[in-house]
Amino acid sequence: MPDTRPGIKFDEKGVCTGCRTYEKQSTIDWDSRWKELEELCNIHRGCNGDNYDCIIAASGGKDSHFQTYIMKEKMKMNPLLVTAGNIDWTETGRQNLDNISDAFDCDVIMFNPNRHVARIMFKKAFQIYKSEVMKFPHPRSIESIENLAIYRGIESGLRKAEAFQLIRHVLDR
Repeated sequence: MPDTRPGIKFDEKGVCTGCRTYEKQSTIDWDSRWKELEELCNIHRGCNGDNYDCIIAASGGKDSHFQTYIMKEKMKMNPLLVTAGNIDWTETGRQNLDNISDAFDCDVIMFNPNRHVARIMFKKAFQIYKSEVMKFPHPRSIESIENLAIYRGIESGLRKAEAFQLIRHVLDR
């Protein structure tokens, strides 16, 4: 991978972080991980009677759909989906969340923080994912994201609209 890509980092051996992540994932025993998930689900399935067996943080995006599919269809769990409302939801974003609820017959609890709290949550999210934020003019710079939110807001008749969805798979090793 060329070193001209904005934000790319290399270790002491000259290998980029993306390559290291790929190497790490190729050493995981996925069958063992699946069995571990099955064991956890067997312990918790039905432990609350007819109530929820687990909670899934859901945005309505593809990761949320996949997680809900695995828990509901493969593991036979009864998940509760929870989400925090965006400052300005797009119609597509809202429809995606409705779709996941309808497709898997799951309840959704949406926390809609006031705008002040939502701004704080947005800033904290960027602190957590600070390695994803780049310097302007990169598309993942704060300035670019703000400008895109304003642009999309103008297109949809809002002050700002959802500018991106960061999907990140975090594995606890």
